[in-house]
Amino acid sequence: MMPGMKSNPVRNRTALTLLEVLAMTVVAAVLVGMVLPRLNRRPRHRPSCINHLKQIGLAFRIFATDSGGLFPMKIPTHSFGSEEYVHGGNAFRHFLAVSNELSSPKLLVCPQDKRAEATNWATLNNSHVSYFVGFDAAEEEPETILSGDRNVTNGTVPFGQVLVLRTNQPVGWTAEIHKHGGNVVFGDGHVDQLTSARLRERLKAAGKAHQRVAIP
Repeated sequence: MMPGMKSNPVRNRTALTLLEVLAMTVVAAVLVGMVLPRLNRRPRHRPSCINHLKQIGLAFRIFATDSGGLFPMKIPTHSFGSEEYVHGGNAFRHFLAVSNELSSPKLLVCPQDKRAEATNWATLNNSHVSYFVGFDAAEEEPETILSGDRNVTNGTVPFGQVLVLRTNQPVGWTAEIHKHGGNVVFGDGHVDQLTSARLRERLKAAGKAHQRVAIP
């Protein structure tokens, strides 16, 4: 040993010991066990419902592009629309009018709804539909309501399956399907998740005294 140098038998450690690695593994496993159950409890169906409504909105807009900018609810049946069915409700009739633009009738059932899917368009009726249709929607009016979850309400019973949503009524969502919430596709095709309060705000934003929807 050279003069002036001191021996230092203890060196600074930078590597982890096996015991430390095991301890870190145990802590990580505990954290994962705490987080995963919470993730699993989150709703899994609403994103699929939103995707269904986006495709429904696109189908209606494709129809309008080929029909002078009008949705089928404003075009007579002899021109492949569904105008004659507006007064009687019959929501499924309006979806039949855009069936060429929809890949499958299964898109008309929300994954969180208990309704059965139609196996083909020929057997489609209201019992196979989870979404309402808005009669007063227009492409040039982006805040008008085109379609949405059928659990919408105004506090009254629909007349002939037609519900009138007025800005001075307690419009909102029932507990069915999305538990006091819902999804809406608007005239320009965009889809939003809305609380009852937000739905009332959007009705006012449309600038109409009322909007009619066919409840399936």
